[in-house]
Amino acid sequence: MEELKKFIGKKAVSTDEITAAPIALLAATFGIDAPASKPGDIIPVGWHGLYFLPAYGPDNMREDGQAMGGGFMPAIPLPRQRLRGDSYGFMEPLRIGDSMTRTTEITAIDTEEDSHGPVVHLYFRQTIECPRGPAVIEERAFFFFGDDRPTPDDFAPEITDDPQWSRGIEPTAALLFRYSALRFNTHRIHYDHRFATESEGLPGLMVQGTLISQLLLELCRTECPDATIGHFGYRTWKPVFDTGNFTIQGSLNTDGRTASLWCRDQDGGVTMTAQATIDP
Repeated sequence: MEELKKFIGKKAVSTDEITAAPIALLAATFGIDAPASKPGDIIPVGWHGLYFLPAYGPDNMREDGQAMGGGFMPAIPLPRQRLRGDSYGFMEPLRIGDSMTRTTEITAIDTEEDSHGPVVHLYFRQTIECPRGPAVIEERAFFFFGDDRPTPDDFAPEITDDPQWSRGIEPTAALLFRYSALRFNTHRIHYDHRFATESEGLPGLMVQGTLISQLLLELCRTECPDATIGHFGYRTWKPVFDTGNFTIQGSLNTDGRTASLWCRDQDGGVTMTAQATIDP
């Protein structure tokens, strides 16, 4: 495991262009009108995840559908992978027609081991630049663990405040499949029910953390339509499955410049918390 730390500081640079088609497809997936359709139209914050899709062939695919690694990214010898959380800084609006450059850098790799075996925590930063300068800085945190370890389930915070905003979400198989397809996410726990339940021992399909976080960001964006969101970050506390509806909620804080957001599963437990900074 210590050999993995040699990858800290390694970088990769890629390019992409913002086109209208993925925007229209995600809008259809969410059941809303396309928020941008013509060259020069600003895309909503957080929708940059439709670009720079991971492109790896079946010869570089783990049993669970994730990439084995290679190039600047280490091949981590543990079978299960989860996303812990993301943090975004939005500095410049991205527009349809923009050419983008993304620099990805591995910022940290931590290892630990206990009675259930090893765990690897992988952190990396992605900086997206457009013709007008830096547009998005994203910090991502993943962790990897073995078959014998129970799915990590950290103690989630208790939230007793009544939300200003609330929306129920039905995690249908079609919603999960479409979202995975749009992000070219082949992690089988999100669309392959047999793999999720039989190979990973899960109660059903796992709802993508990126989907829940994007729905929280959309909740904030649509409830504060005249505001500019400058930063958004979230933390996953426990997984959500397609075994029941979940609820996204949030409130504008008393300072008027930040919003607190969270997700509750079908039993009312908090599964994800998020914070957004807002410029009125």
